[in-house]
Parts: sequence; C-alpha cells; structure tokens
Amino acid sequence: MRAAEPDEEYLRIHSLIEQADSLSQSGQTDAARVRYQKAQTELLNNLPANHPKRPELLKLLLRQILGFSRYQDTSGMWHQVLDRPDSYLESSVTAMFVYTVAHAVNKGWISPTFITIAQNGWEGLGRKVTADGQVQDICIGTNIAEDIRFYYTRPKETNDTHGLGAFLMAGTEMILAKDKLVDINKRLK
Repeated sequence: MRAAEPDEEYLRIHSLIEQADSLSQSGQTDAARVRYQKAQTELLNNLPANHPKRPELLKLLLRQILGFSRYQDTSGMWHQVLDRPDSYLESSVTAMFVYTVAHAVNKGWISPTFITIAQNGWEGLGRKVTADGQVQDICIGTNIAEDIRFYYTRPKETNDTHGLGAFLMAGTEMILAKDKLVDINKRLK
C-alpha cells in the first residue's frame, strides 16, 4: 500500500471537516464532535512539527478532550447523547474518544496523565464485548431530527461497521500506550 500524497491527505481531512460541519448545522453535535476530532488528529499527524499553527491546534485538541472527558460515565463509557446521562451508553463514540485521547498521549501531544481517560473508556468498552468477540451497543447510522427523543430511541446494533472501525482504532492506540497505563489501584476516582 502506498502512502497517501499530501493532496489526498488534505482532501480526506477536508472531507471530515465538511461532514462535521454538516452534522453540526443539522443539530447532530455529538456526531460532529467525533468527526472534528478525527480531522484534527489527522491534521496533526500530517502537519510539520514547525508549522506556526501547530501549538494553537494542540491547545484546541486539549480543550476538546477536557470538554468531552467531563461527560465520561463512571462505567468509563460515554452516552448516546453526550450531555444526557439518561441516554444509553454507546460504544462507537466511546471508542472514538478512547482513540483520540490515547493517540494524543502516544504522540506526546498531551500529558501522559490523560491516559486514564482512555484507559477507563477502554475498560468500559471491554464490558460491551461478548464472549464470542461481538461489540454491542453501537448506535446505527443516524439521520437528522429536530426532536431530541429521536436520538434517545436510536436502535443499537451489535458489530455495526462504523463502531467496529472505531473500536479497532481505539484498541490499536491502547496497545501502543501499554507502557503509559496506570494501575487501577493508583487511579484517581
């Protein structure tokens, strides 16, 4: 497999941003947030270390991580409607948040102390994997709706493809972070 050319990378990142903008404008802020994070991590992966905007982008990434981390459930998961703890715990958003935090720690973009956010999320995701390796509670593809009840009642699938991809990305970053993980007895509760 050949490496992507810079123009191809730009187009892929730009596409993620356009998707996020569209989702945000339609009121799907949680889905938009996930796309923005993916676009931002991809941009930082490809941006030269000496780029003048890099420090600003790293600050924005940290701000996003701090923003979504405050909504992490005690189970380690995040909810289908991020700021609504009465909505169900959802696997694909949890996997993307785990990926974002672990990737940022692995790249040295944020302090290793943040790995506990990803670690708690990964452990929560582990409880969503069945004995035969199926990933549960992945929200199916979601259309746009004005009524928040629509998002509360979105069906959950087992092994939905967008959730599996996020799960694999999160798992890869957690394996890479193995030397940064914190003993469960030493974590702050």
